Amino acid sequence: MAIAKQISGLVVNRSKQITPKDYKSLKKGMTQEEVEAIVGKPNGYSESDYSNSEVVLWLYTSGLKSDDQANFYVTFQKNKLVAKKAQNFN
Repeated sequence: MAIAKQISGLVVNRSKQITPKDYKSLKKGMTQEEVEAIVGKPNGYSESDYSNSEVVLWLYTSGLKSDDQANFYVTFQKNKLVAKKAQNFN
């Protein structure tokens, strides 16, 4: 059985802008709590569960110290960071 949900466009009030240095400090194996402590809450997320393999993706689109089109996402499996990808944010 497959289950998926997605929420986007969340307004997040950040106490400071997220810098490329913050993004680069995110390392594989970090927990969701550790990532949130560095870059805050995401502007959107999706969760999917296929064959008991839950995948969570967090999307960051605002409060970035870069171009207006900058964004990045981080992917978690079993509450561990497994991948990250940035666009126009370096």
